[in-house]
Amino acid sequence: GDGRPGPREFRLMQNYPNPFNASTTLTYALSVSADVTLEILDGVGRVIRTLERGPRAAGVYRCVWDGNDARHTSVASGVYHVRLSAGGRTDALRIVMVR
Repeated sequence: GDGRPGPREFRLMQNYPNPFNASTTLTYALSVSADVTLEILDGVGRVIRTLERGPRAAGVYRCVWDGNDARHTSVASGVYHVRLSAGGRTDALRIVMVR
């Protein structure tokens, strides 16, 4: 690495833009390497899309959600949740889609 310390916390950061229309960027930080799952859930808690799954080293990651579900269908306007799971820990974020 470049000698700078990595992130000191496990965290899912506020997406931007929010509310969003077409796509939104999700950012998360891992303080240690872990198996990561990054999912989008609908208003009743069903997983509609898995964006990332697999091992990640400690660091900061960005991922774009294009507003589509797992069938590549555009989702409706409304409130969704992003759930980050890594190493037995979870963090969640409420996001708003406005078509």
